[in-house]
Amino acid sequence: LFSVGWILCVGIGLYRVADTCDERVSVLLLCLGCCFITLIGWHKIGYFNPDAIYYYLISQSIGNDFGHMSLIRQYVLNTDYNISFPYFYPLLLLFADLIFDLGLASGIPLNGIIFLFTCLLILHASKQYTGKIWPAALLLFALSTSKSYIQEIVTSCSIPLCLLLTLCCVYLLIDYYLFVCQNTTDSIQKNTSEYEKKCEKVLKRFFCKHTLLQIALIGLLAGSAVATRFDAMLLLLFVALSIFILSKESRIKSIAICIAFALIPLLPWIIYSLVHFGSLWMTDNAGTMFLVTPEPPHRVALDS
Repeated sequence: LFSVGWILCVGIGLYRVADTCDERVSVLLLCLGCCFITLIGWHKIGYFNPDAIYYYLISQSIGNDFGHMSLIRQYVLNTDYNISFPYFYPLLLLFADLIFDLGLASGIPLNGIIFLFTCLLILHASKQYTGKIWPAALLLFALSTSKSYIQEIVTSCSIPLCLLLTLCCVYLLIDYYLFVCQNTTDSIQKNTSEYEKKCEKVLKRFFCKHTLLQIALIGLLAGSAVATRFDAMLLLLFVALSIFILSKESRIKSIAICIAFALIPLLPWIIYSLVHFGSLWMTDNAGTMFLVTPEPPHRVALDS
């Protein structure tokens, strides 16, 4: 109730300073969405699914025998080591537990912070590309009233983080296409001073460096998404293909930089797979578990 009251107070303040009708409607939609996700989250709090428990156990194994689990989630390989979830979200969960000291529920404030950054990113992109915030408000209202998204937040699961990283990649790809490849940004045309206009060579050199830094950041975010959920591998393929198509010059160099920086967050899992399974990439989905010799699970008959 305190959280809902705080959201309403902030909403009233934003509503009063809003200039146009669409901004006021957007503020109302955002407040309703945040109130809804808060109330439903409060009602559902404490209902942790098996994935949330497994994430927490993985986080507690960091710094010890990483990945060694007492809980069996998969029956593909006869192993006590985790092959179900990568390490990045459990790593953030470990830091959240150290800060909030909530145990299994530490992922709830962590996902709340992730949701806040998701809102800020969508609002910024909407204002930048459309000049209005109501498209972002509609999208965030639909997101915050989605049953599956709310469940992911209150059960300390990783989809909100993967969604944020995916949105960051898409935003940077659009920025890469509009602002760097074509050099037709309104911000450069409007904000460039007279002194900067005289330094065209310096600006071109800056654009070249900015392009490479942006490609590196896109690769790093895409790799982090894969280190959050294995199915984000499709995102990495999409990013690499997009950069190859959008790059007008030095395509090989651009792809090499993207892949090199994407491998940085993936190296811990590659090393983990090589150490424990002798395979370059081990996971229990997408059929890659068959890269090693599978063993049938032990079946135990329980007495009635």
